[in-house]
Amino acid sequence: QNAFMLDLESHSSDGHSTAPQNADDGLIERVFSALEPLFDAYGWSDDEFSWTNETSHFGGTIFCSFASPNLSFWSLFPLPDGRKTVNKLPDNDGGRKLDQSKYYVTFETNEGDTPRILVSAMASAWAQPERGSIPIAWAIDPYLAERFPALFDFYATTASKNDSFIAGTAGAGYAYPNQMTDEQLERYGERVGRLTAQYGPHIFDTYGYANISVHEKYAAAAIKGGAAPTAFVTQPNWEYVSPAYSPFQCKNDSNMVLSDGTPLICTSGNPNLFYYSKSLNAACPSCDLAGRIKEVAAKHPPPYFVLVYGGLQAFGGSEKKSKKNFFPLIGNTIKHLGGDFIAIGASEMARLSREHTMLSKI
Repeated sequence: QNAFMLDLESHSSDGHSTAPQNADDGLIERVFSALEPLFDAYGWSDDEFSWTNETSHFGGTIFCSFASPNLSFWSLFPLPDGRKTVNKLPDNDGGRKLDQSKYYVTFETNEGDTPRILVSAMASAWAQPERGSIPIAWAIDPYLAERFPALFDFYATTASKNDSFIAGTAGAGYAYPNQMTDEQLERYGERVGRLTAQYGPHIFDTYGYANISVHEKYAAAAIKGGAAPTAFVTQPNWEYVSPAYSPFQCKNDSNMVLSDGTPLICTSGNPNLFYYSKSLNAACPSCDLAGRIKEVAAKHPPPYFVLVYGGLQAFGGSEKKSKKNFFPLIGNTIKHLGGDFIAIGASEMARLSREHTMLSKI
């Protein structure tokens, strides 16, 4: 395989950034402009938003690969039993009927666009004995099924009935779809459709960088590639980044629907359900998180679908001695929510929210 190594500091291809544009940006743009369409950039830059913005402008995607040991080894590691085909991720939709008096909550993990989340067993959370006891939507990149087949297959074959999946972040390679041209977006969307048709999952996370029009074009391209999204999810990056990156804010910070009925589930920014761990009350973080979820739900009549994003301590593994340890935190939060709330996985969220949309039109 061909590769090009660089050690440059990205700022922004449009001159707007958290740091001034410099000569490095010019060289990065010269390199990117000479690459094949839809190239993949492994590695990382400390200015995440500039790096992703600049890569997306040239039609590429990022794979955050720091703290990802032995990727060359994993790229060659054989599948079990002599298999040549990677297993598809299970949907794990239990077939629950829509209860129009309830609120539904889905807990999505972070870092799903990175190889390191696979190498680390989801920041060690996948290896915890509590996994499978509560519904969790694990963010994962289907493109990694082709790059690191045995790693991806491990999650597909060991998933419990309570483990569901979301294609993050953006779908198949970290990118800002709203920074791509129509041609670049179509090429990217077709890749996502092809990969999700073969490997799953069918819910796509655009991470706050796609408006409604971009979502519509993305969905059409994915269908052309082989699979339609059953839902999109998006995150409130509009609270944290410069307007230069055109982050998308859902109307009234509420869930939306595309023209064909595809749900767009929006994580709340106020109260914050996005990368929430650090800001939770240390004395009872699960009480705090449950209170935020209830506050979001109180703004809407049931049924309503609440998405909670984050929770994995991606840089240091699980906090074994902390009240913010992933499974105890989520489990206790569910208990604090009470009977008006039902925790569900990603596939059920997509189906039930679409059913609710269809019933609302009758």
